[in-house]
Amino acid sequence: MRNTNFENLVWNAFIDGEAKASAGRWTARRDGWSVIVTHYSTDMIRVVFDDVPVKTSAWGWQNVTQPVFVEGIDEGYGSSSDRTGIRKITSGAGVSTGYRELFNA
Repeated sequence: MRNTNFENLVWNAFIDGEAKASAGRWTARRDGWSVIVTHYSTDMIRVVFDDVPVKTSAWGWQNVTQPVFVEGIDEGYGSSSDRTGIRKITSGAGVSTGYRELFNA
């Protein structure tokens, strides 16, 4: 399992299949076209990827795989590490979403 930081956790898991950050307290694993992020043993969020058309030149478009949205799975304990970790991880993935937005907490 690849060691990484919060900002690269989702991308590294999508590319390599799994990754970990913060001494293994946060882990991520690829699940098809999504990445499930776990804090300790709680699956907290799913970051969903898709092919998105991007204009590459004046004449053409190309599909680029990128995260398109985040969904909450389990709110965990709501600790400060849960709250700050979620924002850092989703920001790094390019779909910045906070704990409150996901869990209405």
